[in-house]
Amino acid sequence: MSVVEIEVRGVHAVERRLGHDETRAAVEVAVDHVASHLLSHGADEVALEGSSSRPVLIASFSDNDHALRAVTAAVDARDAVRDAAPATTPATIGHGHGRDHDGLDAAVGVHTGSIVDLAVGGITPMPFRAVGTLNALAARLASDADSGQILLSADTLGHVTGTASVHAEGSVVLNGHGERREAFCLLGLAATADA
Repeated sequence: MSVVEIEVRGVHAVERRLGHDETRAAVEVAVDHVASHLLSHGADEVALEGSSSRPVLIASFSDNDHALRAVTAAVDARDAVRDAAPATTPATIGHGHGRDHDGLDAAVGVHTGSIVDLAVGGITPMPFRAVGTLNALAARLASDADSGQILLSADTLGHVTGTASVHAEGSVVLNGHGERREAFCLLGLAATADA
C-alpha cells in the first residue's frame, strides 16, 4: 500500500494580495482538483484534513502498481494545485527547491509499506486496518518538503526505480524517539517525460 499526503501551501500570501473570498474560492477549486486527480489514479480513498489556510489531502493506494500510481497521482495533484491558482497569481514563478513562491503550491510526501488487517473486539469483531505508520511517514515527508517538492520514502523509491528520477535529500525524523528515514526528492518520471 502507498500513501500520498499533500499540503496545500501559499494561502496566506494569496489572500494578502487577492482578498479572502477569491482566495477561498481558489483553495476550494484546488482541493476539488487534487481529489479528482487522486481518484482518477485509483486512490482507494481520499480524506481532507488540516485547516482552511493549509488543507491537507491524504490518499491511499493499493492493488497493482500502487506505488507508481501514487507517485504519478502526486505529480498530477501538485500540478492541479498550481493550475487552480487565480489568474492574477504568479503560479509559475518560483517552483522548485528552495525558491520563494507567491501562489498556491503543494508539498507532497509518498510512503509505501505493509498494512495490517486486524479484527478488533470480542463478540462481534470489527475489521480494522492499521495504516498509522504509513500515514505518519507520508505526513513527515510532506511536512519536510519545500513547496513544489514531492518527497519519496526509500520504500516507495524501491517500487518505482527505473521510472523515477530522484535526488537524495538526506533523512527525515520519523518520531519523537529520533528514528530517521531516508527521503528522496522526485525530479521526474520517465512515463511523464514522453508525454
